[in-house]
Formats: sequence, structure tokens, C-alpha cells
Amino acid sequence: MPQVYLENLQLLEQLNTYQKELDTAKIHVDKAENVGKKLCKQRDLKKIHHRRVQQEKDKQNAEIEKLKEIYEKYQKKFKELSGKYEALRTEKMLLDFQRKGIIARCEQQDKAKKRLEEALKAQQEKEVFENKMQDETTKKPEEVKKDQGPQAEPTPIPDEMPNPNLEKHFDPLNISLTVSRSRKGHMLGVSSIAISPKKDIFATSSDDSTWKLWTLPQGDLIMCGEGHQDWVSCLSFHPKGMMLATSSGDCTVKVWDLVTASYKATFMEHSEAVWSVDYHFSGDFLVSGSMDQSSKLWDINTQKCRFSYRGHVDSVNVVKWKPYTNYFVTGSADKSISLWDIRSNLCVQTFNGHNNAVNSLSFNLQVIPAAILT
Repeated sequence: MPQVYLENLQLLEQLNTYQKELDTAKIHVDKAENVGKKLCKQRDLKKIHHRRVQQEKDKQNAEIEKLKEIYEKYQKKFKELSGKYEALRTEKMLLDFQRKGIIARCEQQDKAKKRLEEALKAQQEKEVFENKMQDETTKKPEEVKKDQGPQAEPTPIPDEMPNPNLEKHFDPLNISLTVSRSRKGHMLGVSSIAISPKKDIFATSSDDSTWKLWTLPQGDLIMCGEGHQDWVSCLSFHPKGMMLATSSGDCTVKVWDLVTASYKATFMEHSEAVWSVDYHFSGDFLVSGSMDQSSKLWDINTQKCRFSYRGHVDSVNVVKWKPYTNYFVTGSADKSISLWDIRSNLCVQTFNGHNNAVNSLSFNLQVIPAAILT
């Protein structure tokens, strides 16, 4: 009996153990079933998503095929239009070249016409002068003196005047400058710019042998001056703003009347190109600097050279009057600057120190005249 009882106990223990393992296995099976169901759902969702992606892909492929067909059609049209564009562009370039050639020929013909007119005018004046001289040679001395009449006297050199800018206050410019307008009016490079002291206009000179007058601030062209035979190097306004002086590579200085748009006087005593010109504060004198190593003082009223200043050993590139005085300075290619007095016609001071040619000069607006200093 005891042996049977012990065996029964062992069997009961084994049975309980198997029962626990069975319960644990059921739990694992339930979990596995749940995981399997979730995986099936995910698989079904992914299948649905894959079908949708495949449908979209097929749709996009069909659209791409349609676009390829459209692209091929437009590519043919584009090639045709490109060929037409290139042909039109070539034709336009040829027309531009022809137009520029016609314009250049017209300008050359206009210049030649003006040269012929000037030559004819000079020839007529020469003939009139020769006839006059021939008539005068046949006259008696008393008649010649009677016909000559009073001759123009040299303009007296004015006294220096107080500088009106001494009492003015100039605030510093603290703004940034930007380009507001741009105009193309010259055929070649612009060599000089000057602003009128009386009106809202400015003038430009160019290597195309012309000068032009523009409005401020619109920048509209209002006048064009032609008369020089070579590039125009510099220009200067009369203090009253009604006349303009220009210097040129044709060895001349011209004074222009802005009312009639014609030149009033021509000074031709320089032997080489004239680089610079500047008006005296009185408006009665001009000073010019030339490649012939000299600067000249011109009397506007008598239209004659008052004096020639020599002292530089190379080209005089720039001349500038000291404001409201009878002094002017010259800058030269010999690397020096000279100060001249037109009352004594002597060089007052020479400044050396540059390592190369002097091309530009400028005075402080509030410079004190020498007469006040003394």
C-alpha cells in the first residue's frame, strides 16, 4: 500500500506539472495567434498599399509617355523657331552694321561739308583781306589812318576780389551715391565734364570731336557743338554761364556762344594739341595748356594771346585758376606744378615731388586770395 500511495503522489505531481506546462503553452499559442493576426493585417495593408503604388506608377508612366510625345512635337517646333531666330538675328546684325555704316558716312559727309564751308569761308575772308590790303597799299598814309579807326585795347587785369565761399558752411556728404541715370550720347570716350555755374546744365567733351550740353537731373540732351577737327580734351564755362570754352587736339581753343550754339572765337597759336582750358573769374581771360610745353593767356575781348608762359620741359596737361585771384597753376608731364602771376607774367613757385606726370589739379573753394592775406 505505501508503495502504491507514493507512486500515486508522483503521478499527481507530474500531472500538475504537465497541466502547468499545458496552460503556459496555451498562453504562448494565444499570443502567437494574436501576433499572426496582426502580421496578416499588416500584410494585407501592405498589399493594398503596393497595389495603390503600382497603380500610381502605371499612371505616371503613362503621363511620362504622353509628355515624351508632346516634347518630341515641341522639339521639332523649337528647332524650326531656333533656325528662324538665328536667321532673323543674322539679318538684324547685318542691318545694324549697314545702319552704323550709313550713319558714319552721313557724319563724315556732314563733317566734310562743314570743313568745305569753313574752307570756303576762310578763302572768302582771305580774298576780302587781300583785296583790302591791295586797296590800302594804293591809299595814302593819311587815308589809311583815317580808315583804321580806333583799335581795341588790351583788357585791364582786374583786382582780386574777396572769396564769397569763405562765409559759407559746407556740410560733409554722409550719403551713399548711386547711379540714377545713364545716357549714351558720344560715339567715343568722354574726356571732360563741366557743370554750369548759373543753370542746371552740364557739358561733356569727347574724343569724337564734339561737345554736348545736358540738363540736370533729367540728363536730356539740349545742344551739340561741332567745329573741332580732332578730339575735344577739356571745357570750361564762363562765370556767367552763357559761353563755353573748349580745347582740342587740333591745336585750337574755341569760345562758344550757348545762345546761338556757334563758336564766337578761335585761338590757334598753339603748335601742338591743347590739353586744358579754364576761365578767369572775371570772364575776360582764358588760360590754356598744351603739348607744346607752354600755357597761354587769352584776352577774350581782343581775341588775342596776351602772353605765353614757358617753364615746363614737357607737355602742360592741366591748367587751373586760383579762385578769385590773378594766379593760375599748371600741371605738367615733367612731374612738376607751377604757380604763375598774370600781372608780372612770372612763375611764383614750382612744386616738385610727383613720380609721374601731373594730370589733374583742383583748389579748395574756401581758398583765401593773396590780396586779403597781404
